[in-house]
Amino acid sequence: KENRNMGWNLNQFARLNGSLLVGFPHDITGITVPWLYVGMIFSSFCWHNEDHFFYSISYNHTGGAKTWYGVPGSNADQFEQVMRQSFPDVFLAHPDLHYQVHIVVSIRFTGTVQLILRRL
Repeated sequence: KENRNMGWNLNQFARLNGSLLVGFPHDITGITVPWLYVGMIFSSFCWHNEDHFFYSISYNHTGGAKTWYGVPGSNADQFEQVMRQSFPDVFLAHPDLHYQVHIVVSIRFTGTVQLILRRL
């Protein structure tokens, strides 16, 4: 209970002074309420845009370093093209698929699109 209101408590992070979300009255899962993802060796995560295009925080608690790949905002259109070329039928049924966490594509595949990937 003594740590409940500490600034480092991720449950309080969005409510700290200076946060743009401090005045927002509702909880939003993944934005004002933190999510926990558990991974292990050889695990991966889907390509996606962050919720509402916000930044994200990632903390590797234990184990070896993880490798992130990102696409610069200036390449967002090209990235979407690659996704649509990879899964045309799925995108017809779900045009907003790249805003959800459902897409896994090898970083080696870019089709005919010039795409910049950054290893972070």
